[in-house]
Amino acid sequence: MFLRFGEYKDETEILAVDKRNYELSVAREISMQECVERARSGTLYDYFMAETIRALTDVSTEYELSLDWVPSD
Repeated sequence: MFLRFGEYKDETEILAVDKRNYELSVAREISMQECVERARSGTLYDYFMAETIRALTDVSTEYELSLDWVPSD
């Protein structure tokens, strides 16, 4: 999974499964400005974690996988 820095995009990019290497490329583009602000406030880890969970949730939905693993807040 890739977190790309730039302008925030709401969609998770999910490419087709690479059958040769058994890989699934997944990417989210996150706001560089948000990263700077979060780094200053000490909440950058939380931002990365939330975006990672969002990406994995999107993959689970795309492939009709269980969402039992998603933390409930």
